[in-house]
Amino acid sequence: MTDAQSEQWYVKTKTGENIGPLTKQELTEMKTQGRIDPGCQILKEGWANWDWAANVFPDLRPQSPAISGPAINQGTANPYASPQQTGFGISNDDEQLNFTPRMLQLLSETKPWLLFMGVLGYIAAGIMVLGCIGMFASALIGGRRGFPPVAFSMGMLLVFGAITVIYFVTAHSLWTYGSKLGQVVHTRSKSEMEKALTAQKTFWRIVGIGALVMLIIYAILLFGAITTRM
Repeated sequence: MTDAQSEQWYVKTKTGENIGPLTKQELTEMKTQGRIDPGCQILKEGWANWDWAANVFPDLRPQSPAISGPAINQGTANPYASPQQTGFGISNDDEQLNFTPRMLQLLSETKPWLLFMGVLGYIAAGIMVLGCIGMFASALIGGRRGFPPVAFSMGMLLVFGAITVIYFVTAHSLWTYGSKLGQVVHTRSKSEMEKALTAQKTFWRIVGIGALVMLIIYAILLFGAITTRM
C-alpha cells in the first residue's frame, strides 16, 4: 500500500457534517463530484488543525472576473467616500471574515449551549409569569380576607414581574446570539458577526442591570424584614 493510499482524510461540510476517513483518491472524487466547495474544511491525519478546502484544492478558489469599462478619473475621486456595492463580489460592508478551522469549530460548539441556555431562560420566564399570576390572586384574596396583606402581595408581584422581564430579555439575547453565531459559521459574514456581538453585548448589559436590580431588591427585603421584627 502506497503512502497516498494509507493517508486518511476528513471533510467537514458547511452544515457541520463530518465525513471520513477517506483516501486521497476518494477525497479527490468528492471534489470532482461537486460535494466539496470552498466553504468545506479538510483535515489530514497528522494535522493539528482543519484547513479550508480551497487551500487543499487551489482550483476551488473563486476567480475574480475581469472588469472592463471606461477608465476612472482618479483626479476627481473622493478618497473619503464609503465603499460602494458593485455588480461583482461582496462590498466591504459585508465581506467574509477569515476564521481558522479551530475558531469555526469553537463557534459551532458554542452555539448549541447558547440556544440551550436561551430555552432554559424562556422556561424560567414562563414560571415567573405563573408566579405573577399567583401573587395577583393573592392580592385579590388578601383584599377580601385581610391576609396576606395586599401591600405585601403587590410588592411581591412587582418583584416577580421585574424578574420575569430580566429572564425573558436575557433568554432572548442568548437565543439571538446563538442563532447569529450559527449563521456566522455558515456564511462568514461580517454583518452577521456584528449582529451576534450586538446580541452578546445586550446579554451582558441585561445581566449587569439585572444583578444590580436583584441586589437592590434583596436590600429592600432585608431592610423590611429587620424593621418588621423591631
